[in-house]
Amino acid sequence: YGGKKNDDFETKKADQRTGLLEGYSRLKDTNNVVDDTISLGLESEAIGASTLAEMKRQGEIIDNADTELDNVDSQVNRIRGVLSSMGRRLMTDKFILGLLIVLLIAAIGVVVFVKWIKPLIH
Repeated sequence: YGGKKNDDFETKKADQRTGLLEGYSRLKDTNNVVDDTISLGLESEAIGASTLAEMKRQGEIIDNADTELDNVDSQVNRIRGVLSSMGRRLMTDKFILGLLIVLLIAAIGVVVFVKWIKPLIH
């Protein structure tokens, strides 16, 4: 009877030891998974910070491009005004030149009339 009780005790002790070892093994595996998860989280955080910095840089580039486009737009409007003024001046100069040509032709006509045609009429 004493031997059987001792065997039961040893069996229970061995079962408990096996259970503790299995539990320890599961705890160790779980700890490894948690460590991997923390590592992955830190890596994701670093990637997120890098992405945020890149997006900020690209946002500044877009803001600068917007400012440059505003400057170009104002320059185009100024140039448009200058070209319009030049066009008006060109048309005025053409009109004055045409008027001078008409006056010269008229003056030549008067001279021709006075020099050659008027003596023929008298």
